[in-house]
Amino acid sequence: MGDVVIVQDDIKPRHQWTLAVVDELLTGNDELTRSARLRTSGGSTTRPIVKTIPARSTM
Repeated sequence: MGDVVIVQDDIKPRHQWTLAVVDELLTGNDELTRSARLRTSGGSTTRPIVKTIPARSTM
């Protein structure tokens, strides 16, 4: 947790996708990670893992 991700949006163009921080990973009945609870500047949301992209830092 604490990783920064880019949240894919099917409606917005890529340059408007949101950055978020992963607060919690959520698993399905099969114990595999299926979604994540994310914190954005607009509040919290839950999104499927396949709709998130890890953001890399170049520090």
